[in-house]
Amino acid sequence: MSLYSDAHRERADVKSIALAKLEASDRKTEELSGLRKILRKLLTASPAPATATMMYTKSLSR
Repeated sequence: MSLYSDAHRERADVKSIALAKLEASDRKTEELSGLRKILRKLLTASPAPATATMMYTKSLSR
């Protein structure tokens, strides 16, 4: 990890930075989980052919 790249950085600073990164990661995980639930709901509710479904999900990833 790059947290320790500065040998003069205080331990409390490293801990604070690591905690902020962890919180950001948790927020992103929650966002992605919500998106996954929405996509799964849309895909299971729709009788669309597989090719249309694949095209829709591919367009979301751009």
